[in-house]
Amino acid sequence: MTRAGLWSVALLAAATLASCGGGGGDDSDIGAGGGTDSGSSSGQQYPAGIWSGTSGGQTFFGIIDPGSATGTSGFYYFSRGGTDAMGFDGLYGTDLQTTGGRVTSNSGVYYQRPADEQGTGTFVTSIALTGTLSGRGTPSWTSANATFNGNYTNPGNSATRLQFTSSYDVNLAKRTANLSLNGGIQGAYMGATSDTSGWGLYVDWAGRISGRSGNCQLYGSVLPQSSGGPFYNVTITLANTIDGTTCAQAGHVLSGRAIVRYSTDDVKTGLWLAVRTVSGTRNTFILDGSFAATDSTTVPRSFDVGSIATTSQVPSGIWKGTDPFNNEAIDMVVLANNQFLMYRNNGNGDVFYNPSNIGMGNASGGFYSENNIFWRRSTDTLYNNMHFAGAVATRTSLKAIYDDPSKQSANGSTLAYNGLPAAMSLTPAATSAREVAFVSELTGQTYRSTNSAGFGSQPRVTSITIGSTANTDGSYPFSGTASGGCTVKGAITPIRESIQTAGNMFSVSDLSYSVATGSTSCSQSGTDTQSGVLIVDLNASSQISAVRVLTASSTGFTIFLGQP
Repeated sequence: MTRAGLWSVALLAAATLASCGGGGGDDSDIGAGGGTDSGSSSGQQYPAGIWSGTSGGQTFFGIIDPGSATGTSGFYYFSRGGTDAMGFDGLYGTDLQTTGGRVTSNSGVYYQRPADEQGTGTFVTSIALTGTLSGRGTPSWTSANATFNGNYTNPGNSATRLQFTSSYDVNLAKRTANLSLNGGIQGAYMGATSDTSGWGLYVDWAGRISGRSGNCQLYGSVLPQSSGGPFYNVTITLANTIDGTTCAQAGHVLSGRAIVRYSTDDVKTGLWLAVRTVSGTRNTFILDGSFAATDSTTVPRSFDVGSIATTSQVPSGIWKGTDPFNNEAIDMVVLANNQFLMYRNNGNGDVFYNPSNIGMGNASGGFYSENNIFWRRSTDTLYNNMHFAGAVATRTSLKAIYDDPSKQSANGSTLAYNGLPAAMSLTPAATSAREVAFVSELTGQTYRSTNSAGFGSQPRVTSITIGSTANTDGSYPFSGTASGGCTVKGAITPIRESIQTAGNMFSVSDLSYSVATGSTSCSQSGTDTQSGVLIVDLNASSQISAVRVLTASSTGFTIFLGQP
């Protein structure tokens, strides 16, 4: 059996308590079996809210969610412990009932965390919980001085009970769940431990989750409940990690709740998220970590893409800018068909692209796609199914976050970014002073790469020559040399791409590689043909200084910078 939970160190406001694995610790308040409560408040009490206290000498924190402030039954989830490296025990169920001030549940589940990093957590079912509510006679989220005290079956000895005491946390419960960056759940969150390797989770402006915990990648959604209040409904699917680490429960689905933590002076400080399996082997997560603000010194951090236009925007064009986390230069081209290709560090870095669609799927300025491809230069590795989400304002700005395998560590045990995305902030590149006449200025010319460091793709194109005679379809052929025993060929259409004013951009199609004469192999020979664009760069005297060829397919890409 694999470890049942992936846990983090708690950031609860509590004193340091005795370390305890598997639900142990100071159990001086264990009572006799059978369970009694201290009496019931007169009149109906309402359990909905966020509760903080202690149980068995350990921190006890969690939520009761009947679906609205007026509900008297429903879902509950409490975390216990969290002061040692193994994180939390968890107590949860869906059958909570409140009659007057008496609260009961007879079919709870208790997760006991392992005693050490080599251990395995265990689940105990049929946990009975009995408690008393006081001070919650009014169904609102802002009750003050309310308490919830009681006991539940000791998972280590069903003949005894563990006591708990808790108070209503009005500072957290009074918040209304929303997806904003300031005052809502949007942003980056991180925890120090989770199967010894940390966790990171990002919630974007649409409630999409991406991140990593231990050996598992996390994808899913977190959305405010329609009834108002502080709770977010969470659904997460587990997957193998971007860097190839196997997740033992890949494909399993978990659901639960999340809340955003705030200081008493209304500063967002963190996230508490608890989910349990709804599809797959029984599992549970409790992630309790800190918020990385946009001005945080921690990298990565939350990134504000700004307002997203409610009217249709056009992403196509030539874009330039930086990674706002480390100021690395970024160049990007988006074609009229929404194909895009981004490269970093002036072509000497990693490449991110999609040969079909950036993800402008609605009539607004937002885009999202999850079938993008990332090429990590240092290992010459292609990663598929990378996520890309952002906002664009036509010919003004393009800001986005995206999965970045280059930020994963080599061994996958310690994540530099803890599974969080990289970011980009781009503006339109300066347009050309004049339009180049394709036939008279480009055809019959040869362009050679002068970058010995290996600009662009593998294999590296070293030269191209554009033919002077058109094909029957009106395009012009080109051919060239490449590294790795390859030659390259394709076609360029002399019809200017209409994606920016005076844009010296021309369509490239059918780019392919083959084995060069005298060579025995070419790594890209026989792969899918690529399509994209040729960009003509002009110098200060408005003369051609270079051409760039940017093309891609599902199996590879080409970036070429050549000078006459």
